[in-house]
Amino acid sequence: MTALDTSVVIAAFAPWHEAHEAARRAVTPDAVIPAHVVTETYAVLTRMPEPFRMDASTVAAYLTRQWGGRVIAPDAALYESLTTAAARARVMGGGTYDALVGLTARSFGHELLSLDLRAERTYRALGIDYRLLTQ
Repeated sequence: MTALDTSVVIAAFAPWHEAHEAARRAVTPDAVIPAHVVTETYAVLTRMPEPFRMDASTVAAYLTRQWGGRVIAPDAALYESLTTAAARARVMGGGTYDALVGLTARSFGHELLSLDLRAERTYRALGIDYRLLTQ
């Protein structure tokens, strides 16, 4: 199965995004998203500058309708080991959230699909099975 990171979920939602069509095709019936992606997608889409900012209830409804029942969540053991794994891989700052997304996907045995070139370094450093979505 495939897990999608925030970059893919946002692109699939937003018709103005340059990777919209490729991301929409990635949203298959068996695709899942890590729990952190739900929160991050909501935060990003509701804080974007106009005219791209979305109404909070619209984003919440989309996330529930599209991803309800398809969210994978890390267990306590993953959280407890996250900072140690990140430190060993020299992942710091905002990359820690990419680590959380990647490690969650890995804990479920899923390949992670991303559009985020910046996150690739984190995914590679942690040995995450990932693939960059081509447009």
